[in-house]
Amino acid sequence: MRTTLVSTKTKLLAFMFLLLMAVFSLQRFIIYLSLSGEFTGSNSRQITRAFITGLRFDLVIACTFLVPLVVILAIAPSINDRHKYWAILVLMYCSLAGALVSFSLFADYYFFQEFGEHLNHKVFDYIGSGYVYRIIGSQYPWISAFIMTLCVFAVLSWLFSRYLLSKHPHRCDSTKNTIWLLLVLVPVGIGIRGSFGPKPLNSGPAYFSSSNRLAQLALNGLFTLREAGTSALTRSVAIGESFELLPVEEAISVTKSLLQTPQDDFHDRLDNPIWRTTDTGKPRSDYNVVLIVMESLAWPYIGPMGGRSDLTPNLNNLIQHGLFMDHCFSVGHRTTYAFSGIICGYPDLPGKSITTRESSVGNFLTLATVLNQREYKTMFIYAGQPHYDHRQAFLASNGFDELIFEDQFPQKTFATHLGWCDEDLFAAAHKTFQEEENPFFATLLTLSFHRDYQIPKGRIDPGSCGDSYQEQCCAIKYTDWSIGQYMKKARQADYFDQTLFVFIADHSGGFLNTEPAPTAFRVPFLIYAPNILGSEGKRISQVCSQTDVAPTIMSLLGGSYSHCFLGSSVLDRESNKGRSLIEPGDGTLVYVEGANNMVVIPPQSPRSTLFHFQCPGTLTELDTKVPQNKETLNRLQKEALAMLQTADFLYGKGSYRYP
Repeated sequence: MRTTLVSTKTKLLAFMFLLLMAVFSLQRFIIYLSLSGEFTGSNSRQITRAFITGLRFDLVIACTFLVPLVVILAIAPSINDRHKYWAILVLMYCSLAGALVSFSLFADYYFFQEFGEHLNHKVFDYIGSGYVYRIIGSQYPWISAFIMTLCVFAVLSWLFSRYLLSKHPHRCDSTKNTIWLLLVLVPVGIGIRGSFGPKPLNSGPAYFSSSNRLAQLALNGLFTLREAGTSALTRSVAIGESFELLPVEEAISVTKSLLQTPQDDFHDRLDNPIWRTTDTGKPRSDYNVVLIVMESLAWPYIGPMGGRSDLTPNLNNLIQHGLFMDHCFSVGHRTTYAFSGIICGYPDLPGKSITTRESSVGNFLTLATVLNQREYKTMFIYAGQPHYDHRQAFLASNGFDELIFEDQFPQKTFATHLGWCDEDLFAAAHKTFQEEENPFFATLLTLSFHRDYQIPKGRIDPGSCGDSYQEQCCAIKYTDWSIGQYMKKARQADYFDQTLFVFIADHSGGFLNTEPAPTAFRVPFLIYAPNILGSEGKRISQVCSQTDVAPTIMSLLGGSYSHCFLGSSVLDRESNKGRSLIEPGDGTLVYVEGANNMVVIPPQSPRSTLFHFQCPGTLTELDTKVPQNKETLNRLQKEALAMLQTADFLYGKGSYRYP
C-alpha cells in the first residue's frame, strides 16, 4: 500500500511536536512534585491554571524547534531509503533537537532548584566565568546529564530511522506538497508568536496570581532563556514594552517630589532635572569611609533582623553598638545591581546592569566621584579578578583612584574559585589604610560566602555549623570571623577613630534565599563609628534602599555637595518617607514605601498586587476592592514607574554624571 509523502511528513511533524509538548509538561510536573513545599500558598485551581498557561509557552518553543524540520521537509524530494541522505539529515536533526531539549530541561531543573526560576539572564551573566564551570563540575551531576543526553539521542535515532527509512515508496505530488507547506507554516508561525494579537507572547500571562513561584512554574525554561538572550544581545530592555508608562514630564515631577528634602536645591537642568545641591546643615568632616559590601548576607542570616542568631556573632555585636537600618532593601539580585545602588545611588535598569555596559564607562556618577571633589583618596579592594563583572573598567573610569585585585595582595592565605579568602581581603585593606595619610574612601567586596563556599581550615569549628548546609553555614561564620578579626586590628590603628565603617549586603543568596520573592531583598545596612557616632547603638526601622547609602554617608560627612542620587539620607528625611525600587530579576518590578506597603508589578500585565510587609518576611495581600487599598495600589504603581522612567531617562541622555 502506497503512502503519500505529505502524509509521512505530517506524521513526523506531529510526532515531534507532541513529543516536545509532552516532555515540557513532564518537566513542569517533576518540578512541582520535587518542590511542592514552594507552592503551599497556592490552591489547586491556581496550580491547574499554571499548568494550562504553561502550555502556551511550551507551544512557542516546540514550534520554534519545528521550523528547521519544516524547511528540510519542504525541500526534500523524499525521505525513504531511495533518498537516504535526506532521511539521515532529518533523522540527525530530530535526534539532536530531542537530545538538546533533554539536556536543557535537565539543566533547567537544577537551575530552578537553585534559584527558584527557570533559565534566564543569569546564564549569560555567568557564562564567561571559569569558576562557574568548576562549581558545576564538582557539585552537579553533569556526567549523568551527559549520559542521559547520549541515551536520548540514541533512542530517538533508532525510532526515527525505523520510521524514516521505510521500504515503501512515497508518491510525491508537488502541488500537494506546496499546499502542505503553506498549511503547516501558518499554524507553526502562530505557535511561535503564541498570540493572535498585535504582539507576540511575553511572560505576562504567567503572572495571573500574586505568587512569583507559581509564575515561574508556568513559564518554560527555554522560553525565558530565549527572552534573556535577546536582552543580553541588546544589553538593555525597552521599559515601555514591559510596563505602561507615564508621560516623561509627569514621571520626573513625581520622582523629584519623592526625593526632595528641605536640604535640597534643584538646579533644573534640562538633561538632568534631579541634579541638586544638598546642604546637610552640618560642618564638613573629612572622615575616612570604609564601605564593606558583604556577599549574599541578607536578613535570613542576621539575628537582629529576624534571621538565624548563631551565624554572625561579630556582626551582631557591631549592630548593638552602631547605627543600624534594618528595613533596607537591595535594588536587585546580583552584585552588579547592588553596586549600582550602593556606589552610584541608582536603582539600575532592566536587562544588563548599567555597571556592565560600555556606555557607562567614564560616564556615571559614583560616591567616589563626589568624594574626589573633596580630595579623598578613593579605592576599591577585591580578592578576585579585575575583569570580573566589568568592575575594573567601570570603577576605574568613574572616580576610583586605585583598584587592588588578587594579584596585588600582600597576604595570600587561601584561594577559592573566585579569588583569595576574606581574611586576605581584610589584611590587604588594613595594610593599605595604615599607609594612607589623606582622607580615604575604600569599598571592599567579600567573596567567601559564594559558591562553592571554600574556606581555610582552622578558623572556625565546623561542628558548630550543624549538619544541614554545613558548607554554607561555615562560609557565613568564616566571613563573620574575618570581619571580627579585622575590626580587632582596626581598633588598634591610627585611622580607626576617624573612620566610618559601613556594612551592607549586596543581595540575598545561599540556602535561605527565597528570590524572587520580594521579602528576600531585605539586607543589613550598618554604620559603625564609636568615636564619631557613639557606642550606644541606634536602630532605624524605616524603609530605605541601597540608593540611600551614598546620601546617608554624605550626611554624616557634613557640608554641601552636588549630585543626582536617586535616594536620600535616611537620617534627614521625614519618618515613613523612605522607599525602595527593586528588580527581582524575573521581569517584575517591586516597590516598597515607608508605611511598609509593597506593590508587585508584573511585566506586560495589568494585574499588580498590593501587600503589607511585616518583618522578618511576612507578606499579607491586601484586597484592592477596598477603595483605600485601591488608591494605595495606584499611587505606589505611579511612584514605582516614575522612579524607573526617570532612571531610564537619565541613562538615555547620558546625564547621570557631573556636568
